[in-house]
Amino acid sequence: MTLIIARKDENQIYMIGDTELTYHSRKTNPFIDGCIKQYIINDNLAIAFAGVKEDFQEDLSSYLQANSKEEIFKISLESLNKGFDYQLIIAQVNPPQLFFFKHGNITEADAGFIGDIDGFNCYQKFYHQAENQDNIEKGRGELTIFQMPEPNPRNNNYL
Repeated sequence: MTLIIARKDENQIYMIGDTELTYHSRKTNPFIDGCIKQYIINDNLAIAFAGVKEDFQEDLSSYLQANSKEEIFKISLESLNKGFDYQLIIAQVNPPQLFFFKHGNITEADAGFIGDIDGFNCYQKFYHQAENQDNIEKGRGELTIFQMPEPNPRNNNYL
């Protein structure tokens, strides 16, 4: 389950997301063996992905060589034709633009997400609660950590 959120605000682009922290076995360390999901392509472009890691990794070198958002769009659409299953956020710094590649469609928006809808809905709940507080300062961050699904004490999948 991945959740990556992006927002354009006053000519700035903000992107936040998770990394893969799943225990596949006790022999791996999820903090070391995780999966990077956000990449800076160059000084003007960045991408983030959610979906089938192996599909995305097959296209990653092409993305890292891209020089424009149009090249990234082309690679994304070609990946769909190959049957690959992942979503992208494409962020351009100058001029600031956000694009979301989901289910074969590329759309531009000032804010959005890729990945898990349940995770996004939970995020939205906390985001809008914080939005209504009077003590919010611009440029200040707050971190809330939650586990989905809820931890099961009979299962050792949680730390």
